[in-house]
Amino acid sequence: MADTDQQRSEAPTPRRRDEARKKGQFALSPDLTTGILMLVAGGCLWMMGPRLASDLMAIMRDGLLFVPRQDWGVNETTVAIDSLVWNSVGLCSALVIVMMAVGLLMGGLQTGFALSLEPLTIKWERLSPVQGWGRIYSSKSAVKAIMTLLKAVAVFAVVFWMFRGRIAEFGYAGRGTLHDTAAETWYIGLRIMLVVAIALIVIGLLDYLFQRWKHEEDLKMSRQDILDEQKQTDGDPQMKARVRKLQREMSRPRQIQEVKS
Repeated sequence: MADTDQQRSEAPTPRRRDEARKKGQFALSPDLTTGILMLVAGGCLWMMGPRLASDLMAIMRDGLLFVPRQDWGVNETTVAIDSLVWNSVGLCSALVIVMMAVGLLMGGLQTGFALSLEPLTIKWERLSPVQGWGRIYSSKSAVKAIMTLLKAVAVFAVVFWMFRGRIAEFGYAGRGTLHDTAAETWYIGLRIMLVVAIALIVIGLLDYLFQRWKHEEDLKMSRQDILDEQKQTDGDPQMKARVRKLQREMSRPRQIQEVKS
């Protein structure tokens, strides 16, 4: 008789935890990682934004000044665009490296820096159209969709609440010079980004705590599961007793022969 969820009340054994890690089963919150990444990116752009914008403008200005008045063709255009792109990539490379490091660090902190390649393996049963439609219309997918919608509504509500008294700034942003308009729009966008990041971090922390609890509940075992695992690890006690009995029976004639000799 299969064990029901109510019977799975025992704490998971170290072996069960190791098997879950090998299968890539971790308590992980993508919202928390996304929020931290947005917060780090927003902070870096807030501090380095003016310098980054100035350097990008210098690259574009130098590229335009490099344009000759004559003998300009497709090859020259390609070279100029390549130079502009690679110089821009060079400027943004430090930010990209920081974001990659933060993303890896957040994933490692949540998973205990455990690595599993099993989730990357192809599972042919997932390609079944019947099972695919079943997953799409399952209750789990419906709950996930509702949670995603609630998260989006919560983030929008937080942003609206934070900026409800500063709506006029968006109207004034377009009345100044081009430089002032760009700068004001930039900082308004960064403020929105940071507020969204903080909201996602709060949601992500709650989600991570829920995922940790759910992960522990999924790993719980019944007493029969623990007994079965002990049999697999240490061997079936009845089988071990039979083996010892056979060993004694096989060694008895040899002992008698040794006594006679």
